[in-house]
Amino acid sequence: MGKLASQLAIPKMGMSFERPDKFSMLDQAFHRPVMSITAPGGFGKSALISNYLLCRARQAFWFNFAEKKWSLEEFVYLLADGLGISGDEDEVLHIQLSILESIAYWESPLSIVLDDFHNNESAEIPAFIHQLIQHASSSVNVVMLNSTKPDFPLTRLKIQNKLVEWNEQELQFTKEETASFFQQENRSLTAAELDFLHKKLGGWPAALSLLAASIKGPVPISSEILLKHAPFKELFEEFEPFLKDADDTELAVLYHSSLIHELDPQVMVELGIDYSLLEEIWLNRTFIRQMDNAQSYIPIFRDYLYQKLTSFIGKRPLRHMHEAAAKIYERGYQYYFSFAHFLAAGHFEEAARLMQKMMNMYTPEQFLLLLDGSLEEICPAISTAAFSLFLFRCVPIALLRSYIEPIRTSLVTNQSEAIPFYKILLRHRLGLILFYSGEIEEAKELFTESLKESREAGSHDLISVNLSLIAQCCRFTGEIEEGIQFARMALTNAEQYNTVDSRMHSSWILTELLLEKKELALAEPLLKDLARLAEEYADEGAKVYPLIAMGKYYRLTGELKKAMECTESGIARAEKFMLDTDLGWGYMELGLIHLEMGEKERGEELLKKSQKYFAHYRYFNGLLQTFINQINSVKDTVSAPVERTASGLSVSLLGNFQLMQNGNEISLKRKSSLRLMVYLAAQYGQKIPKDRLLEDLFPDGSYHSQTNRFYVSLSGLRKSLEPDAASGRQSRYIIQTGESIYFDDQYCDIDLKRFHSLIKAQAPSQEAKIANFLEAETLYKGDLLKEFPYESFLEPIREQTKRSFLDILEEIGYYYWSIEEYSKAQTRFDRILQMDEYNEPIYWKYLRSLLDKGFIKQAKDIAASMEQKFEIEMGVPVKQKLQTLFDSYK
Repeated sequence: MGKLASQLAIPKMGMSFERPDKFSMLDQAFHRPVMSITAPGGFGKSALISNYLLCRARQAFWFNFAEKKWSLEEFVYLLADGLGISGDEDEVLHIQLSILESIAYWESPLSIVLDDFHNNESAEIPAFIHQLIQHASSSVNVVMLNSTKPDFPLTRLKIQNKLVEWNEQELQFTKEETASFFQQENRSLTAAELDFLHKKLGGWPAALSLLAASIKGPVPISSEILLKHAPFKELFEEFEPFLKDADDTELAVLYHSSLIHELDPQVMVELGIDYSLLEEIWLNRTFIRQMDNAQSYIPIFRDYLYQKLTSFIGKRPLRHMHEAAAKIYERGYQYYFSFAHFLAAGHFEEAARLMQKMMNMYTPEQFLLLLDGSLEEICPAISTAAFSLFLFRCVPIALLRSYIEPIRTSLVTNQSEAIPFYKILLRHRLGLILFYSGEIEEAKELFTESLKESREAGSHDLISVNLSLIAQCCRFTGEIEEGIQFARMALTNAEQYNTVDSRMHSSWILTELLLEKKELALAEPLLKDLARLAEEYADEGAKVYPLIAMGKYYRLTGELKKAMECTESGIARAEKFMLDTDLGWGYMELGLIHLEMGEKERGEELLKKSQKYFAHYRYFNGLLQTFINQINSVKDTVSAPVERTASGLSVSLLGNFQLMQNGNEISLKRKSSLRLMVYLAAQYGQKIPKDRLLEDLFPDGSYHSQTNRFYVSLSGLRKSLEPDAASGRQSRYIIQTGESIYFDDQYCDIDLKRFHSLIKAQAPSQEAKIANFLEAETLYKGDLLKEFPYESFLEPIREQTKRSFLDILEEIGYYYWSIEEYSKAQTRFDRILQMDEYNEPIYWKYLRSLLDKGFIKQAKDIAASMEQKFEIEMGVPVKQKLQTLFDSYK
């Protein structure tokens, strides 16, 4: 190589990163005479080829057409110098011929790189390059790097099978490459951070390079917060040069184009966006990527433009534009996009109407796209919290339940510890479905898990809504103090990060919890804030909650006229949106107001109407229904009775198993049918996968044999329960949905279900709570299905039920102790120790209680029993501690 040719050395790029998969693809591509890579700036064309050539130690001559305007003479002389060909400057044609002859027999691998070749202004250079390609040996290739298509006959080369073409899709970093790149920069990403960054950056290498150097702490998994995050502000500064030469008209066109996800010319024209001007601005296609048959902005650049658009025109005009876009998409039968824009516009009534249409058209799998976070990508304005709360209050409960299994399947497909963000969303939304289905405990577990994951992911919007929903679950399970703590954490988080939708929801939940405690002085200022927030809020349907809460507040303060006005206004809004749960709560509150006014018949009528709306929620497990009944009983009202079905089926599981129909005992003679019955009844209302059931009940034999025995047992059970049913599919009790089966508890009385409802019910006072516990105590006639001691599938349910029973016995015992009914208290403590004879904490608490009241004899009896159980039988020293305790009371 001559001295001149040193100018053609391979440049060392700032982003030095080996991409094994891309390098393998380049190994194949370099076997062709020509490779053309066309992509916008920042996609790492030059960096990829530079790193590849250096890594593979391949000889190359690098011509940069951005830094220099090349003439044919300069190009030829420099290339000749690199090839070791000498000649006089006046012999350009002779040198060209020498170059062609030299490369025709060139044996070692050689690349001629034409960087930013689209900037070439010489008409002669392309012609000479074409000659080079035609004459070069198989060891030589030409690499063209372009931001736009170069003025070169690429089509002809493609027809001759001499060309490999790449664009930005081949250059984008995969999710795995993004993770590896950050690791190289000594920055490990969580799965949620990785998932979020990959979506936002669109695999854009330039952004990765900048962010890897500047991100120090956690990545905020929230578009709203991300736009304020320092490293991303630095990235946005990189966008400024792209806009600095644009005039006001061009800026307006650019900003408005960020409104839509896919840069569809027809939609933009209908929105009044000058598409022809936009094409001129896009001339070098910077920040634009090709997606299948559509173009779109790189998501992070779109977020930047959308932020500019919001400041440029204001929020109200922006909502009008979203409304216009929604109508355009609906006319074009693009309902998914239309739905998103109606939500962004705050037209929730229209969104609800469109969703009904979509539900009739789409399969559950297609509708799941609404649940996995993709909707938020279509419109940057859509809040995770607002969308979740809107969707799950508006979708009919029967349809919601049909998504439970698909979502569970989707979650199970990725069991790794590191969960991407859309999995966090799915877990959260599964919790919402279960919550509205009445599975409060399981919903709370999912919200808790989603909360942990959203904290790790830094999604403050999702953190707030998870906290407030956990608080809501606590409200219905009677854990009021715990609920208040969660609601306050939700409100603090929402205010700190200005997540408006979450703030409204958490304010309402906290208000409801304080009203449950009759903390009216604390609830009043929250209600005022709630009223102000409701007026500013876009979702008209969500205003139902504050209005009904205000009605409840005025009822409790005795201002019944105001209570009725607020509640009726809330019901009117709920009827407009046909929100069943909201209507249920609204009519319940209105019924209580009328009862307070002494209008008993009207009150009872409204309460029955309330229960009619809640009757659609058959999986509510009695939790919400019991809550309503408790409030009714406090007001000395007659609640609408839960109608007993004509079948009169009764199932006893606590103690000995018994199955009764209309007062007559049903005997299940086939043992396998009996086992199936207790298996399903003990897990009432829970969908059980058939494969799990076969494994638990019919573990032996082939799958065919297992299935056959299952269906024989199922048929026998159904005939015993419903001898008049035309077919098994018409069973009211044993329901099959897909590959799952469950015992429907809607049409029968199960003592275990009543037990659970009583101990979980929200009671208005300690006395009412104890009354529930006493009733639950009468139901517990022994351990669950005690004549089936060796069925492993019953063990966890039996143990959990027993633990719940011991907990309520303890609480009953302390209650009686507090009102000085010591005999009743001792009966409960003695029963606890009889059932759980090695429960050391209860021994000590019981002993101290007895000694506090001077019941020395009884205390000595308990101490003797404790010494026998622990010191003599188990070798656990307690005698000295017992002596010390007794001495302290002398």
